[in-house]
Amino acid sequence: MLITSASNPKVQRLQKLLRKKKLRQSEGLFVAEGIRLMEEALKWGVKPVELYWGESLSERGFELVESLSPKTDQAYQLSDALIGKVADTTSTQGVVGVFAMGFIMPVPPQFILIADQIRDPGNMGTLMRSAKAMGVEGIITTPGTVDAYSPKVVRSAMGVHFALPVISMDWEQINLMYPKGDVHFWTTVVEGGESILLQEPRFPIALVVGGEADGVSKLALERSDVNVTIPMVGKTESLNAGVAGSLALYEIMCKRLAS
Repeated sequence: MLITSASNPKVQRLQKLLRKKKLRQSEGLFVAEGIRLMEEALKWGVKPVELYWGESLSERGFELVESLSPKTDQAYQLSDALIGKVADTTSTQGVVGVFAMGFIMPVPPQFILIADQIRDPGNMGTLMRSAKAMGVEGIITTPGTVDAYSPKVVRSAMGVHFALPVISMDWEQINLMYPKGDVHFWTTVVEGGESILLQEPRFPIALVVGGEADGVSKLALERSDVNVTIPMVGKTESLNAGVAGSLALYEIMCKRLAS
């Protein structure tokens, strides 16, 4: 079925899912765009709820559509003019999928990441990719953190959404799900923390990484079991959240492999 009208209800809803966080949250759906992300969905066995593609796809794109379209009952071709309007990027690759959010967090976990007041989409995406690489089993975002299912974060995370549960929770909910004593919370701070290199691992561990400007929230510090700092010998004021969090994730992974 070829859709050519921008007033088509499915097209209008797709545009709203791209732009409106509240709609994504209420429906539990997010949008992923581009050949690479669709290939990641296929790799992880995640089925699209809806699939849209343009008329002038590359050969690689058409092969991808042929693989994905049988996996959903809602597959629609859009005119080239229309696919450009529903895409979030300026130069679209011509294929867009709607997917269900991953909500099932491990209880108890061995290793989770909590992003607290991370506001930059690029840093959030970097943290998510590092988390997957270092064996994290789930990611939680707190109030004040960028929407992990926004188009910019989805692109930056490069498929992590298909491989890990990513859920938004406030600190009251976090404390109920992971009571103190059940999970050891390591909280990154710029100053005044203990060297992460000297910490003895006690799993399960939740690593809390704070935002670029203000660091972690007061509620995060109240829940913390140990505040950790990454020692630096160079004269650098601080690392951005993506880099600092990735280094901390790597150190915990090394301790986990050595234990």
